[in-house]
Amino acid sequence: MVYYDTITNPSTFQRLAVSCWGVDHLYACRVLCSQPSDVLPFLADRIPRSEVRIHPCIESLIHGPKEALSELSQMAEAQIVCSYQPESLGYVWTALGNLLRPRDNDRDTRAPDNDDQGADPQGGTGGRSSGRSRTRTGHGPFVPSDTMQVASSSPMGSDDGRPDIALSVPSSIGFVESPAPLVEDYTPIKKGLSFLEFRDERLAYRYERDEERIFEAIDDGGIQFRFRRRQDQQVVGEALAFNSDAIDKISNNNIISIVAVQHYIKFIHMHITDDFMHDMQARAPADGSDVYLKAVSTNWFDMTQSSGRRSFVRHMLAMIA
Repeated sequence: MVYYDTITNPSTFQRLAVSCWGVDHLYACRVLCSQPSDVLPFLADRIPRSEVRIHPCIESLIHGPKEALSELSQMAEAQIVCSYQPESLGYVWTALGNLLRPRDNDRDTRAPDNDDQGADPQGGTGGRSSGRSRTRTGHGPFVPSDTMQVASSSPMGSDDGRPDIALSVPSSIGFVESPAPLVEDYTPIKKGLSFLEFRDERLAYRYERDEERIFEAIDDGGIQFRFRRRQDQQVVGEALAFNSDAIDKISNNNIISIVAVQHYIKFIHMHITDDFMHDMQARAPADGSDVYLKAVSTNWFDMTQSSGRRSFVRHMLAMIA
């Protein structure tokens, strides 16, 4: 019972999580990572050379928001959503604006450098980084219900009780705020309705193109990505676990992972053969073997740039083609 002899306390179990994997784990798993490129070779023959006859919404996504990025980062969600059709496009630019908004503990927003030793894509330099940052909001004294007004502005207002527009909607937490102007004072409501949003649960989005092609997207906000020596340790570990699971897959030997860190996105293709899985489960790391796991990735695509969005769209079109 090697597991029970090795895992004797919670801290030991935590250190073995794939989020803590290092280069040594990739050596033990015989992982070979090639130099990143602008096009994922596995999808090269399917990637369209142009975006001819694509959906107008996708075309608008490539062109980008109408507002400057600096202006977008200061706008409220309802204001952005009402400015775009379909609304789903407005939610995309809302998410981008939120990523570009300065924080109190502002982090480095440069693209993750795969060559950094122990570099964290969010600016850390080693050690275990914290998960999603959370801010406690004080509720203040009791407020009679007949004086309340519903708003989506930040609880951190100015001294005169009016909410600060620059700080409006720093998160997606809904709350009730005492005497303050209505959100309509700051947001041009085109639909004649005020907005009250509660998003306490993160949902998985599922799309079935046909019986053989199923796509799922889940927001893993607590996952911690670390990149060292052009290696993506956690992604490889999750791919191995996924490949070992007895669930239906589109391909038993090819896994494509999409990694999003801040407003940067990259694609990683891993070719995991049956021979490799057999060797990994049956042989010790020191045993000789000529079977490897090959991982190929793209460069980081910057979603604030039209070129980055175009590359992202082309890879997505190739995956669902």
